[in-house]
Amino acid sequence: SVADDTQETLSLRLSLKCPLGPDAFDGEDFVFRITNANVTFSGAGSGKGSFSTQVSDNGKNIINVVNTELEFTVQPGNTGLNSTMTDVIVTAVDPCGNTTIGFTGTVSLTSTGPMTGAPITVTAVNGVATFTNIIVHTAIGTGYTLTATSFGFSPEISSPFDITPVTVLDRGDLAILAVNTNTGS
Repeated sequence: SVADDTQETLSLRLSLKCPLGPDAFDGEDFVFRITNANVTFSGAGSGKGSFSTQVSDNGKNIINVVNTELEFTVQPGNTGLNSTMTDVIVTAVDPCGNTTIGFTGTVSLTSTGPMTGAPITVTAVNGVATFTNIIVHTAIGTGYTLTATSFGFSPEISSPFDITPVTVLDRGDLAILAVNTNTGS
């Protein structure tokens, strides 16, 4: 409550939703405006005077996402023996799942199954570590998982995947590619 013919300075606190959403991201700047038209006062009060529009300064309201964990944003998939796995992506995120674009550390992968070159390490770019054309498992198995690690983070374990046999045909081998069971009736 403010006495008549006096003034009071009010503080404004903005809270961002969790997660931020697709149009807001780490490092982004946002500006807001307060005008007479978008301010409401209690009807029980003695009234209000008009005021000039107040605008936040550009460059003062920067979203700062603090990475707290690693997350598999693209999980490993079932793959053939000695074949290259499709891309696996690990992202540094905050508790709401927002990507920390300032993270440029290294991320390493190990596997519960035998994997060529383990551990495999890449450097994150804008908070994202992409493992492309490098994950090859050398034994058939089911329920394997990958573990992502980076200094300062708890290890993150992927969803399980399988490594399956690959059939290789040599010259002269007979392969049945399709069987037509349509008898025309």
